[in-house]
Amino acid sequence: MAIISLTSSGLKDFFVQRVTAVIITLYFGYLFIETLCLSHSGQLNYDSWHGLFTDGMFFRIATLMAYLAVFFHAWVGIWIICGDYIKCAWASALVMLSFVLTYAFCFFWLFAILFFY
Repeated sequence: MAIISLTSSGLKDFFVQRVTAVIITLYFGYLFIETLCLSHSGQLNYDSWHGLFTDGMFFRIATLMAYLAVFFHAWVGIWIICGDYIKCAWASALVMLSFVLTYAFCFFWLFAILFFY
């Protein structure tokens, strides 16, 4: 299992998971505060929400970074679960492959939505 580990080191994977958790928390914290501000000013509607994602590049890049943080965070978790609980090598590989394919598809879909629509 060490070959498909994110960093080949349990300690580094531990830190990757903690750093990505901070990135995810910051992203959703900012999103929550932005939602509260829009709600307080009475402007929480589709147009303001759409404008949050389309008016500038900051939130688009932040969304992509948060998605990648979720991917790496989940990858460490999936790797640990497969290593600890799925003893059959082909079943473990199938779980990891399905995870990677699903997240890759969702990444390209998110990228298309953020930058082409």
